[in-house]
Amino acid sequence: MAATETEKPVVRTARVRDGFHPEDAFTGVTLTPPPAAEVWCHEESGRAGAGTRYHQWFAIDLRTGEVWFGDTDYTKPEEWLREQLPGHLRRYSNDEIAPPNDVAIRLIDHSGYTREHGHEWSFFTADELYEVATAALPIVQRMMDTIHRVGPRGDLEWSAAASAAWGDFEKATEPRIERGTVTWPEPVIHPVSDWRHEAAEFLERYPELIPADLATASDAELDRIAAYKPKAGYGGVAGYLSTHDSEIYDAGWGGNSFFGNRAALYAYRTKAAGGRTQVSAEQWLGTEAGQRAVAAATKEYGALAGQSDDRLTQFAARLQAAAVVENLAVTGLTEQLQHRRAAEHRAVEDLLHREGAEVARLEGLLKEARGRRRTSLARVLAWSGDRTDRDLGALASMSHTAVGELRNALTADDDTEQD
Repeated sequence: MAATETEKPVVRTARVRDGFHPEDAFTGVTLTPPPAAEVWCHEESGRAGAGTRYHQWFAIDLRTGEVWFGDTDYTKPEEWLREQLPGHLRRYSNDEIAPPNDVAIRLIDHSGYTREHGHEWSFFTADELYEVATAALPIVQRMMDTIHRVGPRGDLEWSAAASAAWGDFEKATEPRIERGTVTWPEPVIHPVSDWRHEAAEFLERYPELIPADLATASDAELDRIAAYKPKAGYGGVAGYLSTHDSEIYDAGWGGNSFFGNRAALYAYRTKAAGGRTQVSAEQWLGTEAGQRAVAAATKEYGALAGQSDDRLTQFAARLQAAAVVENLAVTGLTEQLQHRRAAEHRAVEDLLHREGAEVARLEGLLKEARGRRRTSLARVLAWSGDRTDRDLGALASMSHTAVGELRNALTADDDTEQD
């Protein structure tokens, strides 16, 4: 399944970009191959002319189906190659990286070799590249029809079929250069290889491994699982839901590659919603209905700050039930409640910190005030021998016992000085 989530049907037709046609006089491109004197190599010394750094390329906009071509500046160092390309250089056929700007690049191999004639190079005209691109358009169309478009933004993700089509495109754009003759393969769309699989296949085969909370996980959580990369074994869905040494890891999947991890997870969540509209917890909790549901759950379970993980799960289930009444499926709800609980914890801890600081400040003032009161009381005791401890305690807001203890301490000090 290539189209996923809420994607609307859109016609995406493979075509050569305007400005790259003979009838346009190729106004969109200027090819500048190196002079023959710069194209050479010595096998024994490993030295080569600057012209061997020259590359021509095909580009495919995987969102629109446009194909075009161009070249690089051979005078620039090889490490500057990527900066000269208009998209992601796809080096191998099971590369799962979705181009950040939706454009995938295929470099053309310009060299051939025979033992009899050694190395030889051939660079191509715009007319030749146009013919190759036009012939390969059915393969590009196959990519357009099968690549995954995930989530509300339609983010691109390689599917097994689209990846296989890319392999076919590589073959169709691989010239054979021999004895001054160039031949291009006939473009062919091959069946998807047995080693390519959709991550959705794994979910279908092992439903018992799927955690219950995956059905309502947030976009961020699904993206995290899709991007899972262990040190060994499978990444993505298969690697996250199983382990490297499990029976599942070797149960017919060894040596294979999984594609469409995000697509599989988003499609699974959509199916689990059962036709209900999916809405993020952050968005729903901000609505009047969400706030009413939180108030009702808080009345039943108490504030979030006091909820254990088990109680928080029940709290989330109560809110989810309220959302079902609105025909909604709230995604990332438990995760959002955990964030809110953590925020409440931080708020209480911040309050405790402020209160502790205030108490410490007041206790410091109280200690100073008590010291001053003791000094004043000692002075009064020096000239008020006939006043009772109870009278002086009332005057100083102290117990008569404390006044007596101070009187005794002062008397003892006087006796010590006399001795």
